[in-house]
Amino acid sequence: MTNKLKTKLRRFFLLFLTRGVRWTAINLLAELRIFLSIAGLINLIFNNKSIRSFMLGMSGSSVNQLWRERKATFDKVITEYVNKSKNNEIKIIEIGSWAGAGSTTLFRKLIQQNGKLVQIDKWGSDYVGASSHISQTAKRMSQNTLNAQILNSINNEEAGSEVSSRITTIRATTRNLNALLSFLREFDIIYIDGSHMYQEVKEDLNFALKAIKNKGLLCGDDLDLGLTPALWAKAQEGIDQDLIVLNDGTAFHPGVYMALLESGLKVNCENGFWWIEVDLN
Repeated sequence: MTNKLKTKLRRFFLLFLTRGVRWTAINLLAELRIFLSIAGLINLIFNNKSIRSFMLGMSGSSVNQLWRERKATFDKVITEYVNKSKNNEIKIIEIGSWAGAGSTTLFRKLIQQNGKLVQIDKWGSDYVGASSHISQTAKRMSQNTLNAQILNSINNEEAGSEVSSRITTIRATTRNLNALLSFLREFDIIYIDGSHMYQEVKEDLNFALKAIKNKGLLCGDDLDLGLTPALWAKAQEGIDQDLIVLNDGTAFHPGVYMALLESGLKVNCENGFWWIEVDLN
């Protein structure tokens, strides 16, 4: 057995313990290419939300990208911030909405009475990290972007007309928006969970720091092992990779790590979720 296969098996077993059977099944299906074609065919015949969601999983793409090992931290940090701010018109940007599950579910609840949610996602089939990912999952996500975009729209509509009318969905990258739009500093929460690649994470951070208000909550996903100095050399070496897997099966996204480290932001981190209240003074 090669070292690469051993490392991959360690990673798979570790994530099975933390993410459970559903994640395991999705990733196994992602390794079997035939399921992508079968899923696409069934979608053409039965075009509804339940089938589309099931087919995303069948072809190897998770609908909910907020992993369960970090959901509790995500809920706690954001809810505590909102309660402390006592703001009834919370304004949120979510970078990386995917199928409108996971993080989006809480954001919809936060704007039920007032406020607004801006969803930004590329929903593009040219995700550069796909080829360097340890599993086929990222490739399957790149090939299932249309299903994810449609599911996001359906999930927004199902939240009710009052909520959906306060959601703006933009298909773009933050690089596009930096060139086209000039946001006032009006957003209370900006959540970054888009591409993991170094240059794109830097662009997301640059965009967010232009749009967030003073004392706003800037947060995001996929800072898997924190800003540990020992990871610096490995991150530099693998800067063009989506994910680096260590010998013990743990892993981190070098692009997220490097971009946050270079930003100089003193972020908090727990279970891969990171956050900071931005002081612009």
